[in-house]
Amino acid sequence: MDSLTQLIVIFMMTMFISATISQATTTVVIHNNLEGGLSLGYHCKSGDDDLGYKSLAPGGSGSFDFNPDIFGHKEFEKFGCTQCEWRISKKGPCKLNKYIIFMVTMFISASISQAQRTTTVVIHNDLEGGLSLGYHCKSGDDLGYKSLAPGGSGSFSFKPDIFGRTLFLCSFSWNYELHFFDIYNQKRDREFEKFGCTQCEWRISKKGPCKLNKYSKMFDICYPWNF
Repeated sequence: MDSLTQLIVIFMMTMFISATISQATTTVVIHNNLEGGLSLGYHCKSGDDDLGYKSLAPGGSGSFDFNPDIFGHKEFEKFGCTQCEWRISKKGPCKLNKYIIFMVTMFISASISQAQRTTTVVIHNDLEGGLSLGYHCKSGDDLGYKSLAPGGSGSFSFKPDIFGRTLFLCSFSWNYELHFFDIYNQKRDREFEKFGCTQCEWRISKKGPCKLNKYSKMFDICYPWNF
């Protein structure tokens, strides 16, 4: 073995030993999940280290910390842990599954992140006959009355509700006509629906509103007026 190879082997061994020795403290948490309002007694030991007798009131929890043996640490096993939580019932002990917590946390984080992405609604005046279009949108917040010249466009932006309840109702008017339409309904328009969007564009004509289709790139998703 040449000197360079020896140095590499020594370096790798040093890194492995350092990583192994610097193992994190592990905590074991015990929850009393006995039915019938019973107290739980427990007594834990490891070799000569006797932690003594402890008692947990109904629903109570107790814990202890230790530094695992450098030759037998199991943090990286499938269900390994550094915070190892157990519920003790009459049927036996049940361990907290870190994967379920991870997946739930990731799902909640992703849901909040997606819901909090800014959404923009764009309204295009597509009325025939060179008419101006008046519109007035509100969703709790009143965005006020706006007017679009023939062929003109207007927009507003917002952050959708994380629970999917955002709804913007708009009135549209020209000459002596007045119509209403839900220009943004989160259940219909949220990003991951079939025709969902974060840039939601609408052409308003006398026949009703038509939405830009993100697949065909045409305003071919048309709806009737609410009334």
